[in-house]
Amino acid sequence: MSRDTIGAPPPAPFSMKIYWVLLTFIVFVAFGPFAVSAVAYGIASANGCALPRELLYDRSIPCLIGGVDHGGDLHAASLAILLPFATLPLAFVLFVAWLLTLAVHRRRFERRIAA
Repeated sequence: MSRDTIGAPPPAPFSMKIYWVLLTFIVFVAFGPFAVSAVAYGIASANGCALPRELLYDRSIPCLIGGVDHGGDLHAASLAILLPFATLPLAFVLFVAWLLTLAVHRRRFERRIAA
């Protein structure tokens, strides 16, 4: 006897909402440092400032925005471009775990529906 013959409601469809939220988080972990660095370079160039490309720069380059020097802050934010050396491998591992979890949950859901 199937579920339809005994009057039970059909099962709810497989919900992907939490998986999309987690995938969005993984993408932000992977590419967030690129965005931070791009914003820092954009703010500096919009205000006519030059950011040093060296990691260890011994003197601060002034960058006046509204009468306040933000050169050190912008330089620190521009160094976020180095973070993908850590975040991209982490995001890859998280993506593989996300994909395996999705596959297992989907298979269990289909088996429960078929039973």
